[in-house]
Amino acid sequence: MTTYVNSALFVYSEKTEALLEPLQNNNFGTQLNAISFDSLLLNPQASLEGVEHVIIAGTLVETKAVFSLALEYDFSLALIPEKNEKKLIKFFNLPKEVDKSIELACREDSLAIDL
Repeated sequence: MTTYVNSALFVYSEKTEALLEPLQNNNFGTQLNAISFDSLLLNPQASLEGVEHVIIAGTLVETKAVFSLALEYDFSLALIPEKNEKKLIKFFNLPKEVDKSIELACREDSLAIDL
């Protein structure tokens, strides 16, 4: 049986802000708080306090920055790459469909990857 995280922080950019509504209306019981990538970088310590799971939807540069924060602040990370980020989709074997990406991003079972 698949289990899902209770809560997550969604980090988005201008291009991925449209994902906010489908993520907030997920059917998996995951409560979602959202913050723009730029706002997160202004004060990451305060923004990430008590956060255990982050969902990032952004460019490769933004994703790399959030990966660095994950190492520093010790939270699990899920990716919803932009459709044009084909290398990222292929490298992490991520679904191309938004609904499947959202379901995967909300899952509790995580896989540790040594970056």
